[in-house]
Amino acid sequence: MKCSDCTRKIFARPWGTDTKKYQDGGSPSFAQCYRLVQEASTDPAIDTQHLLRRQIFNVLADNSDGRGRLSEEASASFTRFFLETCLDQVKFMEDLLQPDRLRNRILLWVEEEILADALPAKAGRVLEAVLYRGELPRGEVESILGTSGRHARRVVATLAECEVLVSESPRAPWRLAFPARLAPRWMPGLFPEQIH
Repeated sequence: MKCSDCTRKIFARPWGTDTKKYQDGGSPSFAQCYRLVQEASTDPAIDTQHLLRRQIFNVLADNSDGRGRLSEEASASFTRFFLETCLDQVKFMEDLLQPDRLRNRILLWVEEEILADALPAKAGRVLEAVLYRGELPRGEVESILGTSGRHARRVVATLAECEVLVSESPRAPWRLAFPARLAPRWMPGLFPEQIH
């Protein structure tokens, strides 16, 4: 509904007068628009949400007057600013996290832990699978490791003790965790090592 339509409908109601025009400062208040949506809508809950979203956007876009051309220019300007800011933040975080190197940093850590007897052999295969898939069903660990179920359970139990694998329940799939103590190793640009 356009603002002028909303104004006509509201000022034709008992709480307004029909003599006011939008251009003469007779624009409806937000409360009046809200009441109109509540009364005239076939689905007030959804339409009220749309009204609130539009109001929030208009405030953010500095469009509290409802004027068409100026509002479109402000909307385009705000959208351009918003998207440029989003792209800048994505680039900034990509430079800090270096996701193309994350796999190598995690697998290097695994190799060091295996050499120190802190992790069982082939633990890197599990982490690599979880890293690529996002999560790993428990039943697939055996086939990834090419070992017995007992050995597969020992590998994931050790990774869980190291807090690099987590699961929401005893039957839920495994997911990669990023423990704070490993943040400088796995994401050095985001969490540089502390010098003591």
